[in-house]
Amino acid sequence: MSLVAKVSATLCIVLIAACAKTSMVFLPNAVKENIKPKTAEEVSILYDGPGRPYDVLGVLQAKRYQPGMSDPVLTDLLPEMRTKAAEAGADAIIIRQGNTANRTINIHAEVVKFRD
Repeated sequence: MSLVAKVSATLCIVLIAACAKTSMVFLPNAVKENIKPKTAEEVSILYDGPGRPYDVLGVLQAKRYQPGMSDPVLTDLLPEMRTKAAEAGADAIIIRQGNTANRTINIHAEVVKFRD
């Protein structure tokens, strides 16, 4: 592989990685003791309250820009969101707000731990 091809491939990887960002902020009063990390598959995705008691561990914000002709969709962000929540030991993510504009999607969600 030529040097130009290597540099081009590296630049493409950097640009793609820069197009997505997911961050979690713990709430100051969140209970964090004795919470063990989980696998992403164990984290449920909810679009409304779970109907059972829970504590909010933090707020998750995800943003993704998708170059091209089509807008990104929520499912593009779910794997990374679930991973972040799982690292915090969450049981679920409650999607609270989302919007799409100019090929960018922004999602705001609560990261929760069930009390039972």
